[in-house]
Parts: sequence; C-alpha cells; structure tokens
Amino acid sequence: MRVAVVQLEVDPSSRSKTLQRAMRAMDKAAEADPAPDLVVLPAFADTCVETADAVLEGTYGATAAACGFRARSWGVFAAMGFAERARPLPRLIGILFDQDGDHRLIQPLKRAGKSLAGRYAVSAAPLESVDVLLGRIAVLVDDDILDEDSWREVVTAGAQLIVGTIGAGAISEKAIDTALSKLAKQFGRPCVVADMTTCGKKGPVRRHGVSRIVERDGSIVASAAADAADILTAQINLPSDAAWDESTSASRIGEQ
Repeated sequence: MRVAVVQLEVDPSSRSKTLQRAMRAMDKAAEADPAPDLVVLPAFADTCVETADAVLEGTYGATAAACGFRARSWGVFAAMGFAERARPLPRLIGILFDQDGDHRLIQPLKRAGKSLAGRYAVSAAPLESVDVLLGRIAVLVDDDILDEDSWREVVTAGAQLIVGTIGAGAISEKAIDTALSKLAKQFGRPCVVADMTTCGKKGPVRRHGVSRIVERDGSIVASAAADAADILTAQINLPSDAAWDESTSASRIGEQ
C-alpha cells in the first residue's frame, strides 16, 4: 500500500485558511506519481484553537464534508481528525473516508493522557477497525496512538494498519519515535501518523509536528521535519489478515 502523510501548517486565527491548506495538501499528495492509496491528515479542525470561543463542528460538518469530497475527487482513501461539538466536553474524532468520500469509520478518543484529560470527553465503546479494499484499517486519534492497550484492542480485532491523526496535544520527536517503534514491532503492524505544525510561529498554540511512517518491524521509514509543512510518502507492507497471536507478541517483547 502506498501512503501519503500530511504534516499540515495550521493557522489558529483562521479556520478557512487552515482548511484551504488542507485541501491544497490533499491535492498535492494525491496528484503525485505514483499516486497514494491513502492520504492521512492530522486532527486539525479546531483542535488548534484551545479557547472557549472555538467553533466546533459535528461529525458530518463542513470540514469533514470537504475532506470527503476531496477524497472522492481523487479516488483515494483519506483520514482526518477534529474536535467534535459535544456536551459537556468536546470529543476528539478520527474519520476514515473511502474512495467515494463516505464515512467508513468514525472513531472517538478512548484513552486520554494527562494533557487531554478533562479537556475532551472519552468514549467507553470498543475501538473499531474496518475492512476496505486496501485491507483492515484502524484509526486512533491523539493519545490513543501511543497507548499499548488501544493498539492491542484494534490488532486483536484484526487491524492490519494503524492510522494516527493527532494535533490536540504536543509530544517530542524522541518520545514519539520510541513509542511508535516499540508498538509497531510489538504488534507487527505498520502505522502512519499525521500531525499539525505552527511552523515555529509565536502564539497561544505551538506545535512542532511529529508526523511519521513506521514499518511493522519498528523501523521509521519517513519523518517530517519539525516546524515545517511536509508530505511524507512511502510504500508499506501490510501483514496477513491472520488473527494476532498474543504469544508471538510476548516473544517479541522479550527480545527487546
């Protein structure tokens, strides 16, 4: 499978400017030769505006519709994340679109770390994965992509690729490299993670960007530069659709 990961420059002062950048990035990624099968965007829709007056949308709002339409226009699968309007707290949501622009997977955050707890609601429902033409894909939003239990949940359910769409929290390059390498190797699954960046600009929100593509052996095959908009591309290898073997994972852990 060929994937394209967008490290998106966001403008916390302008929702429309950020969305237009996302659309241009999708166009640039999709028109590459060879074209990607899957384009992944970060959790950019108002997760970059951490104020009470942030304008939050629903799961089928304008931002998601625009990304789905772009996926359909290019005939690619696409993933994105955003902060969904909800009470008493907003929810962080990851979405997978198919080649027709339809919502194939809507995945809320399940396990919030310290930086997100109390700011966003968490879901009690099981994490899901979905079969598409490319294989069986799971989408983990923000803190879930670094959580071992979240990986175990979706891999046990048969996920062959783990997609991460992040942006609400900040993490260092070293920390994400260590965590993703360990998890990909432990579970034998590749992962792709798209993050947003403010490109070093001063302001209330600062994000460096830690977008990555990681193979199932834990090797990091593509890394975005910090404080820069970027598009990463790579050909990744999905494992067979056989059920995950807990004993095999345990032996991998013992080898580390």
